[in-house]
Amino acid sequence: MDFLAARQQMVESQIRTNKVVWPHLIDALRTIPREDFLPSTLRPVAYVDQHLSLGEGRFELSPMTTARLIDLLSPAPQDLVLVVGPNFGYSVALLSSLAGTVVGQEPDEGMRHHGEKQLGLLSCDNAFMVEEALTKPTSDFGPFDAILLCGAVSVPPFPFFKTLVPRGRCVGVLQNGPVGHAVLWTKQDQGHPAPFVAFDATAPYLPGHEPVVAFSL
Repeated sequence: MDFLAARQQMVESQIRTNKVVWPHLIDALRTIPREDFLPSTLRPVAYVDQHLSLGEGRFELSPMTTARLIDLLSPAPQDLVLVVGPNFGYSVALLSSLAGTVVGQEPDEGMRHHGEKQLGLLSCDNAFMVEEALTKPTSDFGPFDAILLCGAVSVPPFPFFKTLVPRGRCVGVLQNGPVGHAVLWTKQDQGHPAPFVAFDATAPYLPGHEPVVAFSL
């Protein structure tokens, strides 16, 4: 399969047509081999416009959703960025070319080791993966300038807001039903995050962030 051609087609048909025009992000999407951050069985569909099931409740967000969330986050070259639930590390690799330092928070050992290997092969020396559950931020790093949530959450992720610097940003899909919204939360000086709803979006939930089911008799 011609992955290079598929990657360029993805950028032209999925990314640029969805209002993502940031040159540095476009360059990263054209360069980073998404197929190398997936299991071998999913490599042939690395550039399809859909979320990919990785099993056990884990999903890789579609290229378009990933790109639009990173575009909304807009990391600066000096930023310390936390990526929550990056699976095999594709979003970490993308952000490594845009930010100062990138920390991928991933509890799955196999995914984490695969991601670390690929990041090394691409010489992403400013990015690394750490082990931590997806329901709380890693305590070994931070405070963070920006946080990317690689999946939907049913309520604002307040534990992660606490690890942001003043005016720090967090981006994710806030969803409690079939359709959600991509939201940019900006931490105010008094510590309360101000949400900005950017666009409609649908994403699989990050494990531990699903809606709470109410039981009734």
